[in-house]
Amino acid sequence: MGDLGVCETLLQGVDRSNEHVLLLHQREPLGGGALGVKITRRLIVGAKQAFSTHVDSRREAPMRLFRSRVLSPGLLVGLLVPTLVLGLATPALAVNVGVVSFMQNSQPSNFIESFYEFPENIVQPEEPLNVVMIYVESLENTYRNPDLWGENLLDSLDYETRDWVTFPNFEEVRGTGWTIAGLVASQCGVLLKEENQFDVRQQLGLKSINRIGERVDSFMPGITCLGDILDDAGYPNHFLGGADPNFAGKGKFFEEHGYNSVKGLPYWQSIGETEFTKWGLHDDDLLRYAKRELDQLHAADQPFNLTVLTVDTHRPEGLLSPTCERRGAEDLPGIVACTSDMIAEFIRYMDNKGYLEDTVVVVTGDHLSMPNAVQETMDLEPHRTICNRFWSPRGP
Repeated sequence: MGDLGVCETLLQGVDRSNEHVLLLHQREPLGGGALGVKITRRLIVGAKQAFSTHVDSRREAPMRLFRSRVLSPGLLVGLLVPTLVLGLATPALAVNVGVVSFMQNSQPSNFIESFYEFPENIVQPEEPLNVVMIYVESLENTYRNPDLWGENLLDSLDYETRDWVTFPNFEEVRGTGWTIAGLVASQCGVLLKEENQFDVRQQLGLKSINRIGERVDSFMPGITCLGDILDDAGYPNHFLGGADPNFAGKGKFFEEHGYNSVKGLPYWQSIGETEFTKWGLHDDDLLRYAKRELDQLHAADQPFNLTVLTVDTHRPEGLLSPTCERRGAEDLPGIVACTSDMIAEFIRYMDNKGYLEDTVVVVTGDHLSMPNAVQETMDLEPHRTICNRFWSPRGP
């Protein structure tokens, strides 16, 4: 990898040992109870009505609206005043409307333009290494706490990577808490951001954050990402995921940033797979195909990059694969433990094949777990961090 290490590229998690970072999540209710829920519902209805009027006026006079990124007084009164008066005492409002991000994202920012450094003068080593990156859906270190689960759910992964590098304070940066955002941050070192920095529809839950990547013609063309750098160095880049790559624009992102092939749900259907979850291919089948892909790439005797994205540990309850069911998994903690076993087995497969001798390997969560079936237990962990493991045959 030369002067650019994978550790330097995976920037969605940052090791901040000496810095307290305020994560903007509502952990405990601040009050309100049933009354708060009713108020929240009324506010959301009112906010959406106010937004409908706002959209109508936008259609009538598009040049006057948002030109200066300043909201109309009517919308400010309709949304921000009740929010400021009642929102902080209403946790449901913070979740449904996103009051904190609502106010923060309404402010224009040139942070990226001011501080972004284009990757330049990258020196290729005489003997380049292969790269294998495994993004594990929602995998975080909270699952390693035996006081919460009665055991370390990631014990098998911990054992198989006992000699690897890990960053204990690998934190989720605000704005990277869903898959495509985590992929962009870790591959490109910047946040996923729309050209229009403030979109009230998204804040009101009228538009999914995953639409950001789906609706653009070109996916962040001005940013240089890991795939671009490896492509320039002659690496073939390959992505395997269980879900549809069209979702959230994942396929578009990878294809436009140096990846030669993107395999997801449509591909698995085309080759005859029939057992799918609501998201796509189960992780046991995905990792089986990943082994085949890895064998073929390694046999070509050319440096390569293989990126894998799992899905079975997805909120809210996880997705139970046939393999994990046979191994006794019944719920999300069981699926997490089983996923840990399968990733450990994949690493052991690489070791037995001798692949670890010429391959950099990264195992990381794509982001922290979103609210799920065991959220009350997750919230008992005071400092939640993304699980991460780094291997290089040339040492740290």
